[in-house]
Amino acid sequence: PVIKLSGDLVSSIVMGKSYPSSLLWAMLDRIKKDGDVSFARISMIKGILNRNYNKEVTMSWNPDSKDRAYLLGGLFAILEKTQKDAGNETIRERLFKSASSTPKIAFSMLMPLSQHHIAKAGYGYKNDQLIAEIMEDIVEFPSNLSLQEQGMFSIGYYHMKNKIWRDIMEASEAKKAKKTTQPIEK
Repeated sequence: PVIKLSGDLVSSIVMGKSYPSSLLWAMLDRIKKDGDVSFARISMIKGILNRNYNKEVTMSWNPDSKDRAYLLGGLFAILEKTQKDAGNETIRERLFKSASSTPKIAFSMLMPLSQHHIAKAGYGYKNDQLIAEIMEDIVEFPSNLSLQEQGMFSIGYYHMKNKIWRDIMEASEAKKAKKTTQPIEK
């Protein structure tokens, strides 16, 4: 099966045709098995969704997106950060698979816990604001997500994790810059 997939993939690249239908499943399966939501895997998922399903996906977090699965992925990343900020182990290892395929079950457990973690974390209000922004566009948690939606969930998760990281780095740089520009008192 791997050799066939490899041959089909090369053929689709050379001929400019749709990627093999099993490729999306294989990428999502690897993420669910080892928890590695890497740039390479997300790039491949974006390529598959774009070429096979005409899904336009931005390069980074898109706050204007109304795609439910994408938003759920972003929400999961925020909930993961909220738990980490509160000093708890992250939820990715235990709940990524469930959240990306059966969100109603996973998020019904995660959302009530999030308020506890927000209260416990030093800057929990920032995470609470991000959660509120995303929840404005989620009417209800779906029982399950299709394979394409699971791909969008993974992309949303990856984009939000990178947004969070960039925001932290920018705040750190701004703090350093502020320190260096203040006059030294004698």
